[in-house]
Amino acid sequence: MRDRSSNKKIILFNGPPGSGKDTAAYYCFMNIPYSTCISFKERLFEIALTVSGMAEETWFEVYNNRSDGVNKETPLESLGGLSQREFLIKISEEWAKPVFGSEYFGEAAASRVRASDSEVFLFSDSGFVEEVNPLVDLVSGNNILIVQLRRPDCDYSGDSRDYLYAVPGVPQENIISVSNHHSQIYFETECLERVLDFTGG
Repeated sequence: MRDRSSNKKIILFNGPPGSGKDTAAYYCFMNIPYSTCISFKERLFEIALTVSGMAEETWFEVYNNRSDGVNKETPLESLGGLSQREFLIKISEEWAKPVFGSEYFGEAAASRVRASDSEVFLFSDSGFVEEVNPLVDLVSGNNILIVQLRRPDCDYSGDSRDYLYAVPGVPQENIISVSNHHSQIYFETECLERVLDFTGG
């Protein structure tokens, strides 16, 4: 049942790998009181860690590595020769969603939002309409902002997500675009300003 009395605002950063989603979400988090960063992948990570048996510290050391060496694109023997990205996609698209439904990870995220005292929720990994639907049911589409991030040479090749051009219940004016082709501070500032315009901060 939709919680129409909720004043919670949800910000979905939507863009291909390397477009700046994590950077934008974290900068907004650091500058918006009563906000929190949240992820559709939180439940997915929980499953991956349980199935693989990989220690949480080791998993995220590899996953968050942005320098030379082993990273989330590297095939790992402990994951049956798959990279972490491939392993997560396999769990999501070949097991979890076929068994539990396409809205499974969105429902898990909505439960976290419902249980939290935060007022603004910043998602850095949006890319499936089905995951957004439970959030629309929870706070209404008027309280959801989709920020499409675009950056030269960044696309969705090899990624199962895509841009969210239309989401049932979310007004079209709540889907905006920000280009990440200037300096980092310019990009961060523009994202923050657009989010604050929406939240009334």
